[in-house]
Amino acid sequence: MATIANNVEIAATADPFEFDAHIENGVVKISSHMPSAKLQSEFEAELNSAIQTQFTLASGGPSASDWRDMLTYSARLLNHFDQGEISVVGLTVSFSGRAKDQDSYRDLSLIANAGFPDKLKRGETQIIPPYEQDYFLNAVHGESGLVIGGFVPQPEMRDRLAQMGANVDDLRIASGAPDGFTDDSLLLIEQLRSLEQANFR
Repeated sequence: MATIANNVEIAATADPFEFDAHIENGVVKISSHMPSAKLQSEFEAELNSAIQTQFTLASGGPSASDWRDMLTYSARLLNHFDQGEISVVGLTVSFSGRAKDQDSYRDLSLIANAGFPDKLKRGETQIIPPYEQDYFLNAVHGESGLVIGGFVPQPEMRDRLAQMGANVDDLRIASGAPDGFTDDSLLLIEQLRSLEQANFR
């Protein structure tokens, strides 16, 4: 009697699929379910070779097409973070990350809002402004009015200064502000506005 050996490996079932990416101290680690070896290979080809990956072939859902959209979107986010994490369960995408630089901060605001794919669902999201080691605020009040440059920690502070009539074209949003920076800066700017001509940094 002939014996036939069955060496076919059956993929694990995962419903829903999950995806996790972590970036810390320049090290990127990704773990994810994959609906097919083909999609896994295509995604790996898009990643930097230094990224550490752990993929698990699985049956279940979402569909391969929707999972591909999620992978593409997550890769776009990763390209602009210098630290943070992305977590996906099914098609619900959550992320918290710090932008690499000012260009990435601008791009992330577009990717996270207008660029969010229709098929995906938004979970908890947070974009942290890029870190600035040389944190400063420069304000000059002269004949042309109040002109402010440098860095502030929140877009709300930039908007508030603009509402005060200040020119904020050279004011950027960044993390890394010293303790008390916002309150001290607003107090000094209020004092500065009462003078005919002055500046502080």
